[in-house]
Amino acid sequence: GPTLTSLSLDEAFLSDSGAANLATNCPNLGCLSLIGCKGLTEAGVLSFAESCCYLQSLQLGGGVWPDTALRAFKDLKSLVIVRRNSLDDSNLLALLMRCER
Repeated sequence: GPTLTSLSLDEAFLSDSGAANLATNCPNLGCLSLIGCKGLTEAGVLSFAESCCYLQSLQLGGGVWPDTALRAFKDLKSLVIVRRNSLDDSNLLALLMRCER
């Protein structure tokens, strides 16, 4: 619910519609971990970026979401990316520019 501030769904199955539901109903998330989350695509990742404006710590890895999803996040203080075969420099730079203070 709205009082939840930290959520770890590592290795869980989470559909994009489930992610959208969580993001909408847990807008105060400050810490989110989706490492190895199965079923999640760019749309699900973007749901968290759009609805969780207090998100400061994000952990992502594995999955089929594209690097471009990183561009949607802003104001992160901590970012962990694991289990990625490649990470596009331009998408990472765009994220870093949005998080710069």
